[in-house]
Amino acid sequence: MSIKDITDEINRIAQTEVKRINTETDEEIKKLQNRHNKVITDKKSLIEKNVQKKADELRRGIITREKLKMRSRVLEEKQSIVAELFEKLGESILDMQEKDYIEFYSQILKDSDIPNEKYELICAEGEKKISDNSVKELSDKTGIKMESSNEKIKGKKAGFIIKADYLELDFTLESVLENIRLEKEPDVVKILFE
Repeated sequence: MSIKDITDEINRIAQTEVKRINTETDEEIKKLQNRHNKVITDKKSLIEKNVQKKADELRRGIITREKLKMRSRVLEEKQSIVAELFEKLGESILDMQEKDYIEFYSQILKDSDIPNEKYELICAEGEKKISDNSVKELSDKTGIKMESSNEKIKGKKAGFIIKADYLELDFTLESVLENIRLEKEPDVVKILFE
């Protein structure tokens, strides 16, 4: 074998080895790229899922907050309507004729559990319909012993209190309306908002 043959054989072996190494290197690079691409794809998928989950949570939170705000506004509006209704009730009581006004208060006194005592009837500062004669009429209609007083309840629109030695019962318009409201508001709300 000549030197040329040996050199050619070495070149051929070297080229074969280079091809084999290049092929193995390419295969290893492809494997690494595939693994890297899979890691990137998995991370991308995980990030997208997390972003979607956060977006869904945020959307649900916004929707929930808005629903609560709407419910709050609706409740405020309902309360406003109910308050207006009871305010108009107060106005209609004040607008009653004296006879109806006395009858209204007679019924309230009859419906109240009032101990059998002698009472002094003290009118509200703004009371215009209850006179000494009205007090006698209230007393006769209800069976409650009452006498008129010259004293006045300051800061009240209408109505009165009845007072005994140990007891004072408030029948001012504000108190009567509050009691009616406490008793009837659930029924009014049910009727108005069903």
